[in-house]
Amino acid sequence: MFRSVSWSGVVACTIFYTMIFVTVRHQILMAHSVVHQAQPVMLLFLLPGAVSALTSKQAPLSVAVAGSLLATPFCLTMMIKGMMFFHSFWQECAFSISAIFWCGLGALSVTLGRALLEMRQGKQ
Repeated sequence: MFRSVSWSGVVACTIFYTMIFVTVRHQILMAHSVVHQAQPVMLLFLLPGAVSALTSKQAPLSVAVAGSLLATPFCLTMMIKGMMFFHSFWQECAFSISAIFWCGLGALSVTLGRALLEMRQGKQ
């Protein structure tokens, strides 16, 4: 499974995912917004997935998911130690799973774009 994974892409996704995770959580904390409301800033998690998909042509979804799964425990630990943990553990887990989903969707979007470009170039 991990033979065709671009490890540089995993590292890039992990770092980028961590930066966005901290930024989004800090923004939510400063805005005093309720977690039960829609959070459009979650769309920022599309970016690490897209970047990881651009670095790996063979297994873009695997790279994005591996990077986000490696970063999530680090992010949760950093939140607990940094006193940014302001909801229950299960709400934080739901937020993290949602972030992983959006990261994977970013990788799938790049994959779809590549497939559409290849189809278009194949017709010409």
